[in-house]
Amino acid sequence: MLIDWFTVGAQALNFLILVWLMKRFLYQPVLDAIDAREQRIAQALADAAQKQAQAQQERDAFQQKNADFDQQRDTQHSQLMDEISLERQRLLDEARQAANTLQLKRQEALLSELQTLQHDIARHSREEVLAMANKVLTDLADTTLEARMVEVFTQRLRELDDAAKAEPTPCGCAAPSRCHRNSRPRFIVRLQTLCRLN
Repeated sequence: MLIDWFTVGAQALNFLILVWLMKRFLYQPVLDAIDAREQRIAQALADAAQKQAQAQQERDAFQQKNADFDQQRDTQHSQLMDEISLERQRLLDEARQAANTLQLKRQEALLSELQTLQHDIARHSREEVLAMANKVLTDLADTTLEARMVEVFTQRLRELDDAAKAEPTPCGCAAPSRCHRNSRPRFIVRLQTLCRLN
């Protein structure tokens, strides 16, 4: 079989032209499309990684803010509880002090009222006794009895003066009438004895 080199060359040339055309108009656009798609995928992956990193940063910041908020809340709660405790203690102290003051004032008022009542009772009792004695003496006394009482009182007073002159004084004075010590109390004691005898 004879080989037609012209036909072989034409076919080879045709094949080369076809390969060039395919490479120029088919293969290169496909490669460019693949490269563009790979670039888009890489860009999308990069954007996703960036967004993920940003989201992680925001998440970390949010968690940090939550932690700071919790710490601040705990601190404020502790301060508030301390202030409430101090205010409660202050109010209790004020109430206790007010109660003590009120109790003291009440005791003073009761004591004053008791003293006033005792004085009133004593005064009323004295007035009643004096009124009763005055009434009894008014009913029993007459001119003869009053004169006799004055006479007996004068006689006892003379006897008291004589006895006082005769007794030595406690200080050892030679003149009992001139003694300046205990003369008045002795006279009062003897006068009270005289009144009891009457």
